[in-house]
Amino acid sequence: IIGLNTDYEVLKDRIQKRIDKRLDNGMIEEVSTLLAEEKISHERLQKLGLEYKFISDLLAEQITLAEFKEQLYFAICHYAKRQKTWFYNNKNIKDRIYWYNTADTDYIEHIKTTLEAFTRDDTTR
Repeated sequence: IIGLNTDYEVLKDRIQKRIDKRLDNGMIEEVSTLLAEEKISHERLQKLGLEYKFISDLLAEQITLAEFKEQLYFAICHYAKRQKTWFYNNKNIKDRIYWYNTADTDYIEHIKTTLEAFTRDDTTR
């Protein structure tokens, strides 16, 4: 398993940019159209990914646009932190994860080397 270790501030910035991009690409409008055409319900949206849950709340006027953006950002940051903690603490896989720091300019080359070595070793199985 390949794990990427990214500085938390860098990760949070990437999360914010990803949210902004998805919103700029019309995610709210798309969901609004699906609701208007009765192709999906608010109840179903609540069970999908974080973005959809918060868009449902926004479109149901339970939160403002500013609250939507803030709550979604913090929820995704928290989720990313929980994922990392899970991988670090999961005793069934933590010894099989090869962690690479994305601040290292050569991390992709290191990953390629690891994969090549693994592939060579795997041919004997």
